[in-house]
Amino acid sequence: MEFNKTKPCRECPFLAQMAGWIGGHSTAKDFHELVQLDIRMPCHMTTEDFLEKPVKEQHCAGYAMYMNKMCKSSRDPDTRELQNKVRGKEAENLLFSFDGSKLLEFHGK
Repeated sequence: MEFNKTKPCRECPFLAQMAGWIGGHSTAKDFHELVQLDIRMPCHMTTEDFLEKPVKEQHCAGYAMYMNKMCKSSRDPDTRELQNKVRGKEAENLLFSFDGSKLLEFHGK
């Protein structure tokens, strides 16, 4: 996985732009709780499931921004470095709330 994306993609579920789209996750609450698990999350626009050709997956920049808003520093050094790259570039339309309520309201699940 690459860690070069510093802007969320045009369909990032962490931003208020694609209502209802949370990938393969069953609820927006589950999606919110992934941030607390501190896992690597690829940008869905760079996964082989989304594209028909092999591509180097990029880590989701929206996820890194969301972690920053949660005041959570990743244990993974690559993710933490991405968090530092996007710090101060946080999108205005980030669906952040500590309890995940903004994600729930926007995505309706």
